[in-house]
Amino acid sequence: MEITQEQFMNEIETIATTSSNFPGQEWTIVKTPAGSFVKHRSVEATADGLVLTKEYHICFNPSYGVPVLYFNIWTQDGKLLPIEQVWQLVCSSHKEAVLLDPWTAISQQEHPHLGAPWFHIHPCHTAKAMSKLSQSTTQFNYVLSWLSMFGPVVGLSIPNQMMTSIYKQADK
Repeated sequence: MEITQEQFMNEIETIATTSSNFPGQEWTIVKTPAGSFVKHRSVEATADGLVLTKEYHICFNPSYGVPVLYFNIWTQDGKLLPIEQVWQLVCSSHKEAVLLDPWTAISQQEHPHLGAPWFHIHPCHTAKAMSKLSQSTTQFNYVLSWLSMFGPVVGLSIPNQMMTSIYKQADK
């Protein structure tokens, strides 16, 4: 299941607006000459005490007609993590699948709005996965549902209260 850029924009606006009511979970719309995307930043400490800054961007991919999650992870001294370390940070429930063929799951490419290299989750299977989800429900926020499926792979989750609030808006 694909979406239009207009639907994408409407849904990220809803996510950004609603997230402002959830401290620490804010998503911000960024407008560039190439279009708009939504971003979120978090700071986390790993089990071994490493402090990481994670920045996530949700962009629309017109070729696939789906959202794409771009992200970068920095250490406290501002160094980007190498892709091998990023693969090791994948959540345990997805790690085996990602490590079997990591380049087709998470790779690095030029950010469509910033022109710099960012990691991303490849969008080639997104439409198929979302088609299965859309068969089970009549109305939903596509971007939020997609994010709840693909975000946890790289440590990004949306609080249940925020999801409920956004879904209630979709029902209106």
